[in-house]
Amino acid sequence: MHRALAIREVVEMICSHLLQESKASLVALGITCKDLQGPALDAVWRNMDGILPWLSCLPEDLFNEPPVGALQNRRLLHLLRPLSPQDLCPANVHAVRVETFSFEFEFVFSTIFPAFHIAFPCGSLFPRLRSLSWTSTREGDFPHIRIFLTPGLSKIRIHFVPSIVNFSLFSSLASILPHLVSMKLHYLDQTDTELSVSSTSRLLRSLHRIESLTIPCLDMPAMMHLGQLHGLSHLCVESPPTGPYPQPQYSVFFPTLRSLHLTKVKLTTAIHFIRMGLHMPIESLCIEWEEHYPSQEMVEFYDIVAECCSHITLTEITLRCPSNPGGLPPRSTASRFGGNDRMLQTLFCFRNLKTLHIETTVEFDVCDNTLMDAARAWPILEDIQLYTTFMRDLPAPRVTVQSLRTFAECCPRLRVFRLTVDCDSGRPSSSLPASIKSPHPLSELFIALSPISKPVVVARILSGIFPNVRLVRFGGTRASTAVQAELLRRLELWREVEALLPEFAAAREEERTRIAAA
Repeated sequence: MHRALAIREVVEMICSHLLQESKASLVALGITCKDLQGPALDAVWRNMDGILPWLSCLPEDLFNEPPVGALQNRRLLHLLRPLSPQDLCPANVHAVRVETFSFEFEFVFSTIFPAFHIAFPCGSLFPRLRSLSWTSTREGDFPHIRIFLTPGLSKIRIHFVPSIVNFSLFSSLASILPHLVSMKLHYLDQTDTELSVSSTSRLLRSLHRIESLTIPCLDMPAMMHLGQLHGLSHLCVESPPTGPYPQPQYSVFFPTLRSLHLTKVKLTTAIHFIRMGLHMPIESLCIEWEEHYPSQEMVEFYDIVAECCSHITLTEITLRCPSNPGGLPPRSTASRFGGNDRMLQTLFCFRNLKTLHIETTVEFDVCDNTLMDAARAWPILEDIQLYTTFMRDLPAPRVTVQSLRTFAECCPRLRVFRLTVDCDSGRPSSSLPASIKSPHPLSELFIALSPISKPVVVARILSGIFPNVRLVRFGGTRASTAVQAELLRRLELWREVEALLPEFAAAREEERTRIAAA
């Protein structure tokens, strides 16, 4: 055997590479040499999806039928005799190798797990487990998670049905898992009941080392506790508390928070939440609104973001509307719910912005000057998407291809652009030395809802601005029946643009080569 294979780290790198191809290749490696068997088995068992591999290591005469067959046929699995230490020895040899475990509890296992609880009264099934993902859709199945909780567990994701019995585990979870740093909770129903909120609050107030947290509900005492933690860097809350919020103080709430995600949140709640965390060193902000809000009210939110979030650290902003089209405002007032120049200009202070996604109730209405200023304000921008997911009326964009030219010049890292653009108003440039010397890397445009009448002219314009563009995407916007016919017509014309782009790209590449050789 080569001397390099005597180095444990080298063998582990080989095993990790083989595991990406197939477990069969890794098993074949393990049986070629005794020295390679241990590292190969470690890699095979390190990440386990489901309990079947472990059950398959138990004696065949222990069950009424093979566990694989019981799961496939949806039949209950029964023990035919009591468990003995000898039964568990082969399975436990591999159980110590498991570090990541994902399990969706099935009813077929409900009669055998009580025996495992008795067989492992003071320990975990996988003693070296570091990450656990658990899902149980029946109320009585959640207590079986106890057999997988080990003191070394640092990450846990739980989906379960809330109940008094199931929430009882929360009282001791912090002491059972002293090294827990990442937790995701999801309740399958009754998210905002008093029982759910109070039980979640007690659990959160017992956590002191948590770094990443995703929770379905939160009350004010728990939020005040989390705001004082010096390790919390990621927070995702589905239903933040509505108040009352304390006044901003000199002491910083959420002093180490890097990512904030609020879903189903009211506008006033989001404003108070961000104002309370004055000067948060946040890098990523994501808000999903509970309802639609007029532009006049949204302006206050944009002002608070500009005032309270760090202008240096914030690099990602995502703002989404409710997903239900049934909650749209009446057509007579819809024009008051779109994005405007004032909103976008408020965000110019974030000079390091890389990602900006803003979904509005109606199409985003900005002018060329504002969008060109945005391109100059965000030189390292990579992804900008200003859109609506449901179109009731055809937009009349004020943005022209001149804005695209400015983005090509000022944002060399831009890779995603999504906005409705008036391409018919542009003219092909007679001379584009910048794009010839250094073609922009952008290869996809999400502008296929834009008005268009002359595909050849538009293809020539786009090829001159972004020589590497090959695809013009739709963007997934839904539309009312009143505008579907026109949108389908536009899509056909944009397909023609897509077909013409390679021809123009080849011509420009030939021109670049000729100029470079001159």
